[in-house]
Amino acid sequence: MTYTVWIHGRQIGETAFEYEHDKRRRAGSFQPTEFGLQVLPSITAMAPALFDFGAMCKRHGLDPESTSEADAATALDVFGGTPEGQRVIAAAKHISELEVRDPSGQIVPWESLAITDLEWLTAYARERGDPRPNEILDSMPEHDPIKFMISLTLNRETVGTPAWSLSRVRKKAVPRS
Repeated sequence: MTYTVWIHGRQIGETAFEYEHDKRRRAGSFQPTEFGLQVLPSITAMAPALFDFGAMCKRHGLDPESTSEADAATALDVFGGTPEGQRVIAAAKHISELEVRDPSGQIVPWESLAITDLEWLTAYARERGDPRPNEILDSMPEHDPIKFMISLTLNRETVGTPAWSLSRVRKKAVPRS
């Protein structure tokens, strides 16, 4: 089943959400439209912005891995005006404008969504110099690479609704590590 992603009434791409982590979280390859290729840089900017923001927080003694809402609020209050913080906010604004639609055209309410440029992510992993990801990347077989990946967390109210469950035919479990 194909889900589509829209911004301002224009389709930017589609996915089958091939991977299911649990009842709320899905992921899959993302195939952009021509228009989508034009707007994706502002959307895929979130991952680099978050990595840079996290590094800045770490340099200033804040734990970027904390899941505490209070820690997140403190980081944003203290660093929201920095270039790193402004990049996160700008990407979040673009992402908040996205709509996901099921195969029948119904809007699928989501809690979080990310579209990641996998070429950027691969380059970032290599730049970090950690040998393990580089060994994994180097051992992968040659194939047409997936350029973009989409991940989605559904609103709690969406799980089990017709907008999601009736159109979910194909699913693969994602191995938990």
